[in-house]
Amino acid sequence: MQARFFDFDYLPTLRSIIFATLRQRGPLRKDVLVQVMSRQHGFGRARKDNRETMITAVVPDLDRTTEEVGVFVWPRGSPPSNLLPIPNSHSRRSA
Repeated sequence: MQARFFDFDYLPTLRSIIFATLRQRGPLRKDVLVQVMSRQHGFGRARKDNRETMITAVVPDLDRTTEEVGVFVWPRGSPPSNLLPIPNSHSRRSA
């Protein structure tokens, strides 16, 4: 997959992989999504050109919210208002 990652005709496939990942794991912070996609495609880390390719592939079709810790992207068809809040490490108490 790495060899085709930057091909324009690979964008629909990349979009499908991103949407499937968000349906399975979402919502995700945008930078985490980029890291996950980079690793799935065999890149050791998310380079600037990887980020730009992924953002080009999906930005218009994702719901997004901006939180203190970054921008979160949401699975298609699951607007943020319909999802439960995600607990963070600061809200957990030790036993």
